[in-house]
Amino acid sequence: MPSIDELGEVRYQMPMRIHDREGGLIAEFGNQRRLPVDYDEIPAVVVDAFISAEDDRFFEHVGVDFFGLARAAVELIRTGHKSQGGSTITMQVARNFYLGREKTYTRKLYEILLAIKIDRTFSKEEILALYLNKIFMGNRAYGVKAAAKVYFDKDLPELTVSEAAMLAALPKAPSTTNPVSNPERALARRAYVLGRMLKLGKIDQATFERAMAEELPGELYTSGTVATRAPYAAEMARRDLVEEYGEEAYRMGLSVYTTIDPAAQRSADKGLRQALIDYDRRHGYRGAEADWSEWLDRPDELRERLDDTDRVGGLVPAVVLAVETDEATLLAKGEEEELRLGLSAMDWACPYRSADSCGPKPKAVTDVLSVGDLVRLEPRTDEEGSDYRLAQIPDVTGAFVALDPDTGAIRAMSGGFDFFHDSQFNNVVRAERQPGSGFKPYLYSAALDRGFTWASMINDSPVVIQDGVREGIDWRPSNYGRNFGGMRRMRDALTQSVNLVSVRLAQAVGPADVLEYAGRFGLPTEDWKPTLSMALGAYTLTPLH
Repeated sequence: MPSIDELGEVRYQMPMRIHDREGGLIAEFGNQRRLPVDYDEIPAVVVDAFISAEDDRFFEHVGVDFFGLARAAVELIRTGHKSQGGSTITMQVARNFYLGREKTYTRKLYEILLAIKIDRTFSKEEILALYLNKIFMGNRAYGVKAAAKVYFDKDLPELTVSEAAMLAALPKAPSTTNPVSNPERALARRAYVLGRMLKLGKIDQATFERAMAEELPGELYTSGTVATRAPYAAEMARRDLVEEYGEEAYRMGLSVYTTIDPAAQRSADKGLRQALIDYDRRHGYRGAEADWSEWLDRPDELRERLDDTDRVGGLVPAVVLAVETDEATLLAKGEEEELRLGLSAMDWACPYRSADSCGPKPKAVTDVLSVGDLVRLEPRTDEEGSDYRLAQIPDVTGAFVALDPDTGAIRAMSGGFDFFHDSQFNNVVRAERQPGSGFKPYLYSAALDRGFTWASMINDSPVVIQDGVREGIDWRPSNYGRNFGGMRRMRDALTQSVNLVSVRLAQAVGPADVLEYAGRFGLPTEDWKPTLSMALGAYTLTPLH
C-alpha cells in the first residue's frame, strides 16, 4: 500500500499565468485550468449537490459504502455487467491520486483498502476538498472553482442551486453532459442531481422547480479574465520559463509578473496597427479575400460562415450583398443590420500594381467592390458616431517596443499586426534590420568620451575607403541627397545625420574603440568586425536592441 501522507500537502497541477505590472492577467498556459480552494470556501449548496449526486452516505461510512458495494455485486451477478454504484467519493480520491483507470478486481481491492486508510487519516472535510479540487469537469477545467468560472463565469459563492447541480452532474461524463455542446444530456443529468437533492431533503419542492426551469449556460468562459492583451510579451515569458523548467512549467502554478504597463500596451497595439493599415492603404487595394457568391442565396449559412471568420487586427470580415455606382450593401460579422458604404469609405482603394505604384483612384464604388466579395472593414469612431471604412489585412508587418529609460524595463511590446490570426513571429526580438543612422548616437558618444566636443569641426566632403567593401573594391559613402557641407561642427553633423562626418569621426576615434564603446550599451557586438561601415549602422539589430 502506498503512503498517503503526501495527501496532506498535495500540490495540484496548475497553469502558468502571466501578469502585467499591475497584476492584471495577460495570458494563461497549461492544459489544466485549476483554482484550488479550501473546504471552508466551498458553499453548502455545492457540497450538497455533489454529495447527493455521488455519495449520499459520505459523512457516515468509513470510506467505503458496503451497502453500495453489495448492490453493485448483486447487479453483476444478475446481469453480468459491472455497476457504477459502489464507488464512494473517498474511493474516487484514492483512484484519482494513486491508481489508474483500469477496471480490474485487483485494482478495485486496492481502491477499497486505500479509501479506508484515507478515511482513517483525514477528516471528511479534507477528503471532500481533495475530491472537489481534483476532479475533471470538462473543457480543461479541474476542480469546482475552475469549472464555475469556465461554465458560468462566477465565483463559487455566486452559484445558484441549478448551477451547483450542473457542476455535480459533470464528473460522471464531462464530455457527454457538457451544458454547452450537449444541452439535452446535460439537462437530463442535472434533473437527476436536483431530484436526488430533493429526495435527500437538501432542497424543497419550490427550489427544485425553480432550478429545473433555469436555462443552461450558452457559452464557455476562460478561467481568468484577460486584463491586458500583450501576447508577444506573454510568449517571451513562456519560452523563458519552459527553457528553464521544461514542460513542468505548465503545471507548477507559476505566476509571472512582467513590467508591461496596461495603458502603454493598449496605445502600442493601437498605434502599430493603425500605422500598418495606413501604410498598406497608401500602396493600393489588392482585392477581395475570397468570392462568396455561392452563399448569397443561403443567408443562414452565409451568416454562419461570417461568424466563423475571425477578426484580424480588429478588422471585421464582411460580404458584399449589392453594389451600385455610389453605394455598396454589406453584411458584417457582429452586425444585425446590413451596412451601407459610400465611395468616401473606399476612396483610397486605387488598384495595387506593384510595391511602388497603384492605379487611378476609384470614381465609383463599382470600381472597387463586386457582389460576393469577402472584404475587411475598419471600425471608426468619431464625434459623429461609429462607422466603417474599407480595409485589408496589411501585406507588411512591423514592431513597437517602449522601454523605461531608467531601468530598461519593457513597458509595451507589439511584435506584429495580430499575434493570434496573422503571425506569431515577434518582430521586436527576432526581426533583424540594419539600424542605419540609429547607430550614430553610439558613435558620437564614443567620440565625446575620447575628447571630442560638440564644437569640434569635422570635414563633410567626399571620401574613398580603400578595400572598404571587400579586398580590391573601394567604398565611396555619400550623404543623403549627395550634398556636401565642408567643415561642420559635430553638433550640426549629428543634428543633420551627415554620413560623411560620421565616417570620418569613426576614422578619428578608431573602429575598434567605437565597437568596444557600443558594446557597453548591451549591443551584440561579439560577432561584429571593427569596420568603418559600422558608423552608418551596417550591422543588423532587432528593435529591442
